[in-house]
Amino acid sequence: MEPSPRHQVAEAQFRQLLDGAGLAPPDDVAYDPASLIFRWHAPKLAVVVDLDDQEPDRVAEHAIDVY
Repeated sequence: MEPSPRHQVAEAQFRQLLDGAGLAPPDDVAYDPASLIFRWHAPKLAVVVDLDDQEPDRVAEHAIDVY
């Protein structure tokens, strides 16, 4: 699927988080209607980022919450 503006904001924030931590960027990203899947091929690793149900224009106001 083509990434929506919500996907693009979440992807940019996640990539910034990785870069700030000195971690390698993902090898590829898959877009699902309600999430993004970041994958690294070696080591085999995936991170799934679920998009919440906020209004699209408010998404940019919020940073990624890390638990």
